[in-house]
Amino acid sequence: MIKSLKKFYSIPATLLVALPVLISCSGNNDANAIVDSAIVTTEQQTSDSISLQDSIALKQHIREAKIMYAVEEFSEHSFNGGYDDTQLDSLLNEQHMSFASARFIYAPDSTFVIYIVELESCGAYCNPLWETWIHFNDESRYVYKSTEVYNVVEINKMSDGKYMLVESESTRPAGFYTQTAYNVSLVTFPDHNITFHPVVCESVNANATRFDKRFSIHQEFTMDEYTDFTLKYSSQTQTLEYAYANDMNICCNVDSAYEWTGNMIYKNGCFAKQNETRKSLK
Repeated sequence: MIKSLKKFYSIPATLLVALPVLISCSGNNDANAIVDSAIVTTEQQTSDSISLQDSIALKQHIREAKIMYAVEEFSEHSFNGGYDDTQLDSLLNEQHMSFASARFIYAPDSTFVIYIVELESCGAYCNPLWETWIHFNDESRYVYKSTEVYNVVEINKMSDGKYMLVESESTRPAGFYTQTAYNVSLVTFPDHNITFHPVVCESVNANATRFDKRFSIHQEFTMDEYTDFTLKYSSQTQTLEYAYANDMNICCNVDSAYEWTGNMIYKNGCFAKQNETRKSLK
């Protein structure tokens, strides 16, 4: 936890729903910023003080994430000045790792903001690693280092006060294929700690892990020609639509592939399946 961040700025709720801000090493995004400058620009620019505060926090978390992987023994000395950015990047490079990108995303009611730092680890293939921090916009200004959520791309507030977090993952587990996944979680934050609730009503289990409580779909890139990989939530109808396809030969040595499509509606604190169909693709 970073205790030096005492101030927290929120922005009007009308600007929060779709305002992810990105710092990337690629230089290809319109919302890019030079990391060393700690200044973030967006298509919907808010006040300078808010942008500066968020970018300073993001830059601080970028440094912390680098240290977590580059330095064997994390210490306040190493965080506060024991290594400069060039040294950290060099240490990461020795471990076949590098900083990839960083961004933040606000809850729609502005009660918290999630900062996400992505690093890349390369062996035979390169795969992403995510580190996240949750800043709460209350009197405590509490900063929670999360090991439970990763690449959050969407936050919705449900009718009963829970938050729906949508995470996106894209990995290359083997040389012959890559896969993309969406993970949906329902969470609350009692005492600034994250609690997971079952997403699908039919799978409610008191002993379930946070992974079992999620709703997850994934699709191999070989299936993209058959199916548009889709996860779409409507706040007006509180419905979640999805579509995905899997090649069963990859996982299960079965020469077949299927497409799943369906939708669920939110009621009584979880999503109830309305219909789900499976179609054979070969």
